[in-house]
Amino acid sequence: MTIPKITPAHNDPSRRHTRSPGFPEPLARLIGMTVWDADEVDEWARHNRPPRPTDGDDEA
Repeated sequence: MTIPKITPAHNDPSRRHTRSPGFPEPLARLIGMTVWDADEVDEWARHNRPPRPTDGDDEA
């Protein structure tokens, strides 16, 4: 799994997650990308990301 650089680095949510405590170490750092184990990232996300709103949730 790669975490793409879609937004500027100072405002990139994926970049913020990769610097969070406990985030898995990358499998490889290649030119232009870093590669993580998808299962490890999914496991980290299940325990560390806030739940996403569902269709029935009220918006603020």
